[in-house]
Amino acid sequence: MNKRMIVLIALVVAVSAVPASAETLEVRGNIVELDAGNPTIASIANTPEGYQWDYSTFPGFWYDPDDGLGTETLTILAKEPYCPGCDTLRYPDDREIGEGGLIYQTHPVFQEYELHVDKGLTIGSDTGYYLEGWMGEAYVAIDNNADELCKPLVVFEGDDKKTLSTGEEWDLGGGFVFNVTGIDTAGEMATVQLSKNGGLLDTGTLDTSGSEQERVYTYTADIGGEADIPVFSCYVNAVSGETGTVELMYVFLIDTDVLEIETAQTYGAMEVMTASSTQIVLNNDETTIDLDIASTEQIMGNMYFKTAYDYVNDNIRFYPYVEYTEPGTYEVRGTI
Repeated sequence: MNKRMIVLIALVVAVSAVPASAETLEVRGNIVELDAGNPTIASIANTPEGYQWDYSTFPGFWYDPDDGLGTETLTILAKEPYCPGCDTLRYPDDREIGEGGLIYQTHPVFQEYELHVDKGLTIGSDTGYYLEGWMGEAYVAIDNNADELCKPLVVFEGDDKKTLSTGEEWDLGGGFVFNVTGIDTAGEMATVQLSKNGGLLDTGTLDTSGSEQERVYTYTADIGGEADIPVFSCYVNAVSGETGTVELMYVFLIDTDVLEIETAQTYGAMEVMTASSTQIVLNNDETTIDLDIASTEQIMGNMYFKTAYDYVNDNIRFYPYVEYTEPGTYEVRGTI
């Protein structure tokens, strides 16, 4: 392990161990600087529209390194949309991102189930599901709808295992509890229950006596106006009547509380302009964002712009960042 990795791990541990009121963690994107040599966004543009951050240049955005998945972008347009020919920013005096000059976009992307990757088995009839980054966090796009999102609560990797004894309750998070209610004398089958917030959702059987596909237990529900969405699934690797235990793999669980994104909703300085099954688009339609010297301006949620304290050169130097205040473990990654 190199020294840089040790430092990053130490930072994450330190932040997650202290009360949220005492410490905050800032995860920032690439720095933009407008000066005499590069006075406008057009002069530093990295896309035809302007300057854009994505998962590779802004660690605050969600990113899955195993499959190279990332869906979020934040773009400062080179020209003001409501002022043809006007620069969005210009050194040294124009420090205002005018209305509509900042755009956030995201969309769903397919993710194959680990169960299908490793064993060729399906959850229901599905080989995978759809993920979407939203304000820096991973969500499941229900039935591939960008505007209907649920939080993934449990996603086992290929070698993850969970052993449960008869009568033991497994708190899965989000109010979900899974427990084994009984094992047959032959040690081939187990009965199980899935509940949420104390209410029974489903009862089922884990069966090792049949085909590989029959080892898969799945609970589906109608959520977000969509029918038969896989909410919980697991693969029973072993059942032991002797020890009264079952061993589970490929556990998958999403929350049944749906975040529905609709046009005209506002998040900080941003307003939802497009909310469809294929994409979400927000911009600062009715709000200007001022990048004054030594200022911090909210973009949306826990995402901000921070502008440098540079009274000597008056350079417009700033970057986007996300701020975490809740105790937890957060990833701090470099440029990809």
